[in-house]
Amino acid sequence: MKYPGLVSLLEADHGFAATLADSRRPGVTTLDVTAVPSFFPLLTASIAEASAQTVLLVTSTYREAEQYAAEVGGLIGED
Repeated sequence: MKYPGLVSLLEADHGFAATLADSRRPGVTTLDVTAVPSFFPLLTASIAEASAQTVLLVTSTYREAEQYAAEVGGLIGED
């Protein structure tokens, strides 16, 4: 991740830490998270890093999907 210090700061927030803990729990296959759109890339990247699994971010348009893919890719890499 390009900004490793950012996640540790965000983990101080109870809601963020609880979401990451939920993503790490064994057997969790679905996690429904509501957040402001500007937070989606960071949250998605953090969940992907924390869970070490594939993460699917559902968007309403192709344009949003491309935008979030680029932003998440910038945080954790293209793969």
